[in-house]
Amino acid sequence: MGVIRLALNLYMIIIILDIALDFLPKYKDNKYAKYISQFSAYTVTPVRKFLSPDVPYFASHGLVIVLIFILKAIW
Repeated sequence: MGVIRLALNLYMIIIILDIALDFLPKYKDNKYAKYISQFSAYTVTPVRKFLSPDVPYFASHGLVIVLIFILKAIW
């Protein structure tokens, strides 16, 4: 499977967890939820800057996941 593909798969799981935790306000102040949010912000925040303000918040997460899939296909 390769180390890079494994890392990309784990990062996609982190992004999906970040989306799920945003829908669960009970866990928003959890220590681990904050770590997941900070770790996914490395790629989600720059993508969000290129998107229009009218685009929904989770579109940047989806776009990052699509870019990771494309990167895995090229790799």
